[in-house]
Amino acid sequence: SIGTTIANFDLLSVANASAAATTFQSNLNVIGIETANVTATKSRLSSAFSLANSMALKLEDASSLIRNGDQATLLANYLSSRIRADASSAVFAQANQFAARVGSLIEATLGKSSTKT
Repeated sequence: SIGTTIANFDLLSVANASAAATTFQSNLNVIGIETANVTATKSRLSSAFSLANSMALKLEDASSLIRNGDQATLLANYLSSRIRADASSAVFAQANQFAARVGSLIEATLGKSSTKT
């Protein structure tokens, strides 16, 4: 088993040295298998981490696009209301000027007709 040290073996005979070599080779095989398992797990974790990072970046990009779209909509709505308000003010100003001109024309017309009589 792993954890067996060379001090646990009597290496003075060929049979004992051969048994020790077999045990050490078996332990090296187990270590190789476990190293491969750890490496495979590390690779899977690295892939999962990369995928999670990629998904996080895509989520941030999507969120940014949504925020930008919302801001563009808000700006368009604001500009539309400003244009309508400015147009309304211009219409009222022209209507007031028209009413004042009509009033002036009426006064001028009445003034001329009253001077004629």
